[in-house]
Amino acid sequence: MKLKTYILALAALLLLSNCEKDDVCVDNDSVYVNIVFYSAEDSSTAKSVSGFSLLNDNGDIIQNYDNTTVAAIALVLPTSETSYNLIFRKRTEVDGISTDTNDTLKFNYTPKATYVSRACGYIRSYSDLNIDLTKHWISEVIVNTSEVNSNNEEHVVILH
Repeated sequence: MKLKTYILALAALLLLSNCEKDDVCVDNDSVYVNIVFYSAEDSSTAKSVSGFSLLNDNGDIIQNYDNTTVAAIALVLPTSETSYNLIFRKRTEVDGISTDTNDTLKFNYTPKATYVSRACGYIRSYSDLNIDLTKHWISEVIVNTSEVNSNNEEHVVILH
């Protein structure tokens, strides 16, 4: 009878030692590419953009900021690709006539997935970020950091 008790206690101890503690994944969030807008005349002055939309390659609207003013946006780039095209559309109105001007930004990057734990899974980040641009309403794109591993930075600056 004592042997059964010892075996059961040993089995319970082994089972409990294999359990992972519950993980709370507050600090291990995946990152976004933070894009901020600044004035082309004075690159130290923030300049919001109005009448703005993000479109995919097919011309479908991904995000519409048409009725608001935008100072910054946060993008999630696909981790299954190494480049991603986005069309930045700006709508201007002069004498009641609306005109759309598009710039295509091609985001080139290396996606990274870092394993955190079984409960938290993977977190997403990007390295080697660079951007190609067609220049219409956007004057310049500056990549502040090519290693995107924190949400607390301005990764990309758009001058317009």
